[in-house]
Amino acid sequence: MARKPADASSKGASDFAHNPFARLANEPQLGHLASSPALTRTTPPPRRDQSAPPPRIRMHHESVGRSGKVVTRIAGLPHDLLETVASRLSMALGCVAKVNDADVILEGGLKERASAWLQKIGDVRKLDKKKPDPAKAFAAHRN
Repeated sequence: MARKPADASSKGASDFAHNPFARLANEPQLGHLASSPALTRTTPPPRRDQSAPPPRIRMHHESVGRSGKVVTRIAGLPHDLLETVASRLSMALGCVAKVNDADVILEGGLKERASAWLQKIGDVRKLDKKKPDPAKAFAAHRN
């Protein structure tokens, strides 16, 4: 047997503000229940402060379609930090790092070194979105 759809026009905004104790307001002994602030919630409950877990980063070597040259592909990085991570990895590992679609490509088999660098910095979302200054990095390296 087919069920008839409910008429959307018959439902109004009052359905969402239904107070099951409203008819008790006429009772002299129970009238305070109808207007109790504990029973009528006007604000949503406070959200728990939960930060999202760090992104899951995947790395693998790849040489298909690159004339036998090996590259390291890093996937799973946040899209707004791709350029920043690529430039920081390039400076830290001394290699060429490019952004390809949603991945960072490192030229060479640098999976172990890149993994160690990513573990050292921890959560990549902490990185500044501005690119590092090569002169400052060189000066810090010389001292």
